[in-house]
Amino acid sequence: RRCRAVAARARIELCREYAALPSARAPAYLVEDAPSSAALFVGSLLAPPPRSRLATPVAALLWAMGRMGDPSGLLRVLAPGRVAVGRRR
Repeated sequence: RRCRAVAARARIELCREYAALPSARAPAYLVEDAPSSAALFVGSLLAPPPRSRLATPVAALLWAMGRMGDPSGLLRVLAPGRVAVGRRR
């Protein structure tokens, strides 16, 4: 919401929004904030950490996210960092 407000004041039209994983400062992945992109990322690329005691709960969470029709909302919670792309009006 804040990003859209700043963009509107600066007369920038937002074209795309991306979730930055693991963070916006050092993203390894930029996933478009859209249901189909989020579903593909969760189902194909996101994986639990290997040999970790958190591997089983994370695997269960990823499985549940993969079963969701639109995991983009949960992906926003897990990766609050955002990258927005826009152009001047």
